Amino acid sequence: MGAEYYLFAVFVFALALILIVLLVWGIKKNKTKEKAEIEEKEQKVMMLYFEVEDMINGLKEYVDVSRDQIEANIKRIETDMQALSTVRESLLNLREKPQRDPVAEFIPEIAIEEPLQHDEAQISLFDLHDEGHDVDNIAKKMNLSKTEVAFMLKMKAYQSNEKKDDNNDKKS
Repeated sequence: MGAEYYLFAVFVFALALILIVLLVWGIKKNKTKEKAEIEEKEQKVMMLYFEVEDMINGLKEYVDVSRDQIEANIKRIETDMQALSTVRESLLNLREKPQRDPVAEFIPEIAIEEPLQHDEAQISLFDLHDEGHDVDNIAKKMNLSKTEVAFMLKMKAYQSNEKKDDNNDKKS
């Protein structure tokens, strides 16, 4: 066997050795690259974990606040329901009692016969109404609102009707 054979064997051995070194070097490089990627992914996962943990804590706080608000609303509703129940019972009791005029109970007696305290130069709004003036006109002349004038006229009419009823009751 000649030197060529040994030289060829050394050449093949050197190529095999270079190939092995390159493979080992590539594997190491890939491992370090993979390690860096794995570490980066682990960091991302940890960051996501902390974000999710923060979100869960925020959700727990929101649930607690919402629960407190709902409980307060439930208590308010229960109180309202009790009040409505009381009103309902009183209305049922009123229905059972003899009917009376509820308007007469709540409208105070107003002495309409007494003249209103105005200057002598001013005319009573009742006189103006009796003369045929409308509510707008009376309100302007008396320096009152239309609602006030209408209310006073209605009260006078109501008391007049009430006095007529009293007189009829006395005659009967």
